[in-house]
Amino acid sequence: MIKAMLQEPLGEKKVRCNVCVHRCLISPGKRGICQVRENQDGVLYSYADELISITSLDPVEKKPFYHVLPGSEAFSWAGYGCNMHCDWCQNHSISQSNQLKSVNSPISADEIVAGAMVVGAGLISATYTEPTVFFEVLFDVGQRTHDFNIINSWVTNGTITPEALQLAGKYLHAANVDLKGANDVLLKKHTGVNPSYVMSIIRLMKEMGIWVEVTTLVIPGLNDSTEDLETIAEFIADVDFQMPWHVSAYHPAFRHQAPPTSGATILKAIEIGQKKGLKYIYAGNIRTEKGNNTYCASCKTQLVSRRGYNIELKMDGGVCPTCGLSIPGIYNSQRLK
Repeated sequence: MIKAMLQEPLGEKKVRCNVCVHRCLISPGKRGICQVRENQDGVLYSYADELISITSLDPVEKKPFYHVLPGSEAFSWAGYGCNMHCDWCQNHSISQSNQLKSVNSPISADEIVAGAMVVGAGLISATYTEPTVFFEVLFDVGQRTHDFNIINSWVTNGTITPEALQLAGKYLHAANVDLKGANDVLLKKHTGVNPSYVMSIIRLMKEMGIWVEVTTLVIPGLNDSTEDLETIAEFIADVDFQMPWHVSAYHPAFRHQAPPTSGATILKAIEIGQKKGLKYIYAGNIRTEKGNNTYCASCKTQLVSRRGYNIELKMDGGVCPTCGLSIPGIYNSQRLK
């Protein structure tokens, strides 16, 4: 347990946590929505250092990142807890634990970075649950990746506060942001957060020079309408028409048992994105003939072939070998900001 960062002491020993969008006002003896941060006699403490228990070596495409070191491996890390309670969460066993308990052998920031270096991972990725709730460890990992010139990445729901992002984002190179939809009323009901807020964080990340890819899990009856998909695509195009958009098929999970997303719906989303001017759109959780490959936006040469996690890279350094177009992304760790 460590003293929490970004806490705001208030009257009657209450404390406001300013790490995520909820900005929980926490009374003595209580915890915030994420269950990771606790008010102890007017001081907010974080259990983040006691809850990091999961590391794994994953293909970078699994995050998914398609424009960050394609074909490389990411050293992934996560802990117990989340600030959203999505009924369809695929990682609910760790994100939605009702009673968080400290693990026997928690993993430190130093161990995360050392682990990545030992296995020669191309990047480190905070993933599986929302990394913002482990902010103190997230910040420490970022500092250490900066020291060792390792790519630091997050897979996030985009609910971090601007001040927290300004603090930790200076050590962040890439983020895949989960934009769950476009309807504020409907998504607020299901996730507790307005997607318009997440959109504002995506804009801020872009302004800060962070490489951003966006993922939308397309769920029947929730965010699969033409209007919703058009709104998302228009937003991404307005931020940067070269920002990759991953449209992923939903499969029944946890408490949500709607039918799985059809291939036709995913193809519809891809077509909508193309009509709105997006240059890099990818299908997720479903096989399509071309939806997983990267093509040059100018001459249409295939640059990265993806069959599952079998990757064939047909370009060098993010440059199209046919026409010389520079493909946006991170293709060399020596070019870190």
